[in-house]
Amino acid sequence: MEILIHRKTAKLIEDLECEEPRNVVFYGPRGLGKREQAMKLACRWIETTPEDLGKHIDFMMIEPEEGSIRSEQAEKIRQKAMYCPERKAVCVVDGAELMTVDLQNKLLKVLEDAADVLAVIFVSTVPLLDTVMSRCLAVPFVPFGLTRLYNGLGDAPHVAAILASDGCPGVYQRIVGDEKFDHLLTEFLEELQDLHDKQGSIRILELTHALKEKDREYLPEVLDVWQMRAFLSLCRHVYWNLNMQLNGLTGYEWLPKGRLACVNDAKKAEELYFALVGASELSQKKGKFSKNDFFGLLMKMLPS
Repeated sequence: MEILIHRKTAKLIEDLECEEPRNVVFYGPRGLGKREQAMKLACRWIETTPEDLGKHIDFMMIEPEEGSIRSEQAEKIRQKAMYCPERKAVCVVDGAELMTVDLQNKLLKVLEDAADVLAVIFVSTVPLLDTVMSRCLAVPFVPFGLTRLYNGLGDAPHVAAILASDGCPGVYQRIVGDEKFDHLLTEFLEELQDLHDKQGSIRILELTHALKEKDREYLPEVLDVWQMRAFLSLCRHVYWNLNMQLNGLTGYEWLPKGRLACVNDAKKAEELYFALVGASELSQKKGKFSKNDFFGLLMKMLPS
């Protein structure tokens, strides 16, 4: 399934396809199709197919090596800029947020002086230095609202995966493509929505036992960063919806109400929601969120 792209973002890319190749920054959270769109744009600009792109003389791909973009990789970009093709060459830099400040500054001269022979497409989770952004066209990729994502998925969307994706279609696809993880999230959501007594708490803890024990056979790589963030996103949206419900407002109409409201009042639901917001922000800053961090939040959600 092709990743859904916001209409405004799609229009910017469509306009770019009709223009002369230029320096661009695609930025936004993971799972929104930035890399895929960068490769499609490169194909369009140098008039080749996805199958032949990697071996095209006028194309270069830079990807992180061991978690970073290295100075020798940036040097390859500079060397590519010295090559004089019959038409403008294109370089895609994926994971551009991993470039150091010094490395970004070193590329400024290439972006300025080689603009007539080389177009660089940066793919990043965050905006780059202001000096880099000012020399490129910035194309933001933003998550969908969950209801829009729900409506856009057609028949039988996976509700738990939608909540856990935080509106990123690529993350949704990654979840539903992992059958065990998708099943666990679905069971977890059902139990969480219906949580109202001690027995429900026991069931929640049974479901998340694999997280605590690192049971790789039951759920391979469940402690990956993206999967822990998926749990945080799911819980955050559940408590946002509960907070709306308890205040007499409309939340996600496609999300079953369950009995979670029985053990929460509006104040507690709000406190838990903001605790989950803080946890999500912390996981972004730290780059990880441990199982102990998650279980601390989980215990706050269970009925006392």
